[in-house]
Amino acid sequence: MRVDPDGHLRIRDEAVGTGKICRRILTALPTWFGIQASVEDYVAAADRSPTIIASLGDENVGFLTLVRHSHYAAEVYVMAMVPELHHADVSLRLVVLVMPISA
Repeated sequence: MRVDPDGHLRIRDEAVGTGKICRRILTALPTWFGIQASVEDYVAAADRSPTIIASLGDENVGFLTLVRHSHYAAEVYVMAMVPELHHADVSLRLVVLVMPISA
């Protein structure tokens, strides 16, 4: 796993258009995301919905896609990290960061 010079995880949010990132990470996790029709649904959601991306250096290593159902309700539709970062608290950071966006 490459790490940027200062070793920090970078987080950014994108309004739409992150399907390609979603697909790359999900295909690295066939045990959890092995049903192709579901992967296609997640990719489409990431292309049309707000998504938070986690990066180390210039590599996207995780994401969380938020789907808004109404002014009052939103859900974490899909979230995934590259296998090397499982149990590294990256998902917790993404959830904490998405809370203000979903309010």
